[in-house]
Amino acid sequence: MIVAYLGPDGSFSHLLTRRRFPDATDLRPFAGVPDVFEFVRATPGALGVVPIENSSGGMIMPTVDSLMEHTQCVFVQELLLLDVKLALLGRAGRVPEIVYSHAVPLQHSEKWLKRTYPAAAAVASKSTSHAVKLAVDDRTAAAIAQRELAEPNGLDVLHFPIEEGVPNITQFYVIGHERAHTGDCSAYVVALPNKPGALYRFLAPFNEHGVNLTRIQSRPIFGKPNAHLFFIELTGHEDAPNVAAAIAAASSPEISERMDSLGSFPAKLRFQS
Repeated sequence: MIVAYLGPDGSFSHLLTRRRFPDATDLRPFAGVPDVFEFVRATPGALGVVPIENSSGGMIMPTVDSLMEHTQCVFVQELLLLDVKLALLGRAGRVPEIVYSHAVPLQHSEKWLKRTYPAAAAVASKSTSHAVKLAVDDRTAAAIAQRELAEPNGLDVLHFPIEEGVPNITQFYVIGHERAHTGDCSAYVVALPNKPGALYRFLAPFNEHGVNLTRIQSRPIFGKPNAHLFFIELTGHEDAPNVAAAIAAASSPEISERMDSLGSFPAKLRFQS
């Protein structure tokens, strides 16, 4: 099994990939979400692990955009949840002047940092793994990252966990070549006409049939001003009577220009970081 993930090694995506696929012998990190999608698209049998939403930082737009770009060849296999516990890694006895981390952990930890280290400058890096490397190279700095990165990099765990009372859940999609049909979540990419009431008419059937939409996100279409695609996720299998009725109505030519299924997939597995 080949599993691609958003790297580098030591990232939360890497941690989750190892937890979900402990027997996989070929794990491949990539620098960006689009790179993971391109690798999966071009590699028969490969899977990918990409973040879709963080409870503090919101939707991960590169994943949404990549799902929209690859609707005919890459599908969602399952939804995974990672309960993220953050640590401050640095050097014992030294108060950090700079705290590095990815933008999302920094956002989650913003109030804690201001309370605990009000003089420290918060600086965003491209990943938590990269933040740790910056902290290793700069003795005035610390990093907010996963606790297990401390020992291999010669750093101490200064605080753990950060903001324990505030839930910090990152949700990930496992992507692959086959459309999944065994789960209670379904996802779609939708094109609507650019005219008044289009979104209202699209949403009405889901309300009428009691279908809960768990995500809805609009994204501009490159090269087409004032044109958008919508990514939606809902609770229920696409063959469930109420879901099927809502989809049939919402995808009718009078309402939607296009509605592509990304599959019905399970959302049962939750992991601790």
